[in-house]
Amino acid sequence: MYDYRVIVGIEFGATHSGFGYASISSTEDISFYNQWNERLRTIKAPTVLSYDDEYENVQSWGYPALESNHVELFKFLLGEMKNKPPLPREKAISDYLHELSKIVKEEICRRWESIDFYNQVLIILTIPDNYKISTWDIREYAFKAGLLNDCYSQNFKLITESEATSLFCIKYLKKCNLSIGEKFMVVECSDNTINLTTRMLLIDERLSVVLEQIKDNCAVDQELLKFLEQKIGSSAINLLRKHQPQQLQHLQSAIISFLAEFTGTQSESSLIEFDLKDHCPSITEYCEGEYHDNMVRDDWRIKLEFEDVKAMVDPVIERTIQLIDSQLHLRNNDCFALSLVGKFAKSIYFQLRIGETFNKRVQFISVPLHLESAIMRGAVLYGQNFGKNFIYFTNFIF
Repeated sequence: MYDYRVIVGIEFGATHSGFGYASISSTEDISFYNQWNERLRTIKAPTVLSYDDEYENVQSWGYPALESNHVELFKFLLGEMKNKPPLPREKAISDYLHELSKIVKEEICRRWESIDFYNQVLIILTIPDNYKISTWDIREYAFKAGLLNDCYSQNFKLITESEATSLFCIKYLKKCNLSIGEKFMVVECSDNTINLTTRMLLIDERLSVVLEQIKDNCAVDQELLKFLEQKIGSSAINLLRKHQPQQLQHLQSAIISFLAEFTGTQSESSLIEFDLKDHCPSITEYCEGEYHDNMVRDDWRIKLEFEDVKAMVDPVIERTIQLIDSQLHLRNNDCFALSLVGKFAKSIYFQLRIGETFNKRVQFISVPLHLESAIMRGAVLYGQNFGKNFIYFTNFIF
């Protein structure tokens, strides 16, 4: 018999992973581990590993692994890896979960010194929706990684990322009088994709899938890279991807954070300027030819004018609008609310455009707080209800 005291929600993500935790008696107070990177206080670490030449021993993982040749775990999960290294999928996933589990156990035992980790901690692991691995295999990987005491441990549950996100959104939508039988659409604009899923709230906070998930690869990251290529050249971008991916990621994150304040009104917009040497020091080595000469002339600074920003964000917004419109059309506008999540959902301009387009077709458009931690928060909420009402998901199409 398990006596759960703590819930841990682990996001085993396609590109980044992390975990949040809370006492089972109070999931309003969720904490997140944020010591992944000395430079950035972020709540997620890259889902990557770096091995020795024989792919036997892990040399580094997370942010440190980005500085060397590394394996991207999500490609194992999704079955899409090209030029696959001589590394069994089981080993790669178990190795990453092993490194992650060491941090999880250290953090939980630090906060609750007398806790019995294998009997008093309920672990909810989220995985990408289109994973290609059986749930039993993932359970075995978690056992080999040290997360579980045995393969049949009852304190370990799996849900998909979209299920966790939906539970996170429900918490806010219920405050807006979402009722049993009403439908809502979760619109997630993440680093590299747009994901839409329409669900219906059932009795006892169960959720059904009304329309299956739609996924599109249009994302603001891609549009930003197109802009950077115009300034420093595609060769420099490729070299940064290969040799200094962490610096490139830092530059992208810095620019995208400024894009969130863009309103789409020229009179309210100011010039955005970035010093590339501050955000991406290696760029001076990789930028060549005419691009190098131009950047030297500009003292390695790039400027984002009003039209530059619109050119980056408009394609993503237009595609998102098209996807939402198609889902609403299939349901004859029978949808109570849109819930906007993901990094790009922070954008003021994105929120305004979605609101202007759909405010007469749905009753409510929600932008919850804590968007970056939505999946982990949803996992913890699932764990809180697991021992009480047992939230589960019914997958059928009306």
